[in-house]
Amino acid sequence: MNEMGEISASELLTSFAFDSEVAGLAKDALLSGVHLKVLPFSAPAASIRGMCHMRLRIVHMRGVLTLGDAECLAGLADMGDQDVYLGFVDDRARTGWWFHLYLDPLRLTVAGCVAVGTFPEGEPSPGLSG
Repeated sequence: MNEMGEISASELLTSFAFDSEVAGLAKDALLSGVHLKVLPFSAPAASIRGMCHMRLRIVHMRGVLTLGDAECLAGLADMGDQDVYLGFVDDRARTGWWFHLYLDPLRLTVAGCVAVGTFPEGEPSPGLSG
């Protein structure tokens, strides 16, 4: 993996720095061949964390289900001002989840992941365990 903007789905599968339900769902989405997009620029983790926190507040106020919030925000806080790349895995058509990935270019890992549900309110996602 040379550049975060050039990372492939198969490389991303082995680069999660954590193991959680949201990581498992994102990996499953990648294995199914859904679209992966990594933005070609980075920003300091502290700025990305602030942006992520505000977006999560907005989606929660709208009653949208999310997974991985606290873990992701904590991971971004640990990174301080280190640069982070933002990536997206779009599994909305299959499971209703839209994944936001926060990529650490120094360790070449996924440092955080948030899943945002886009399925009808009150209906569980087919990809959600439990």
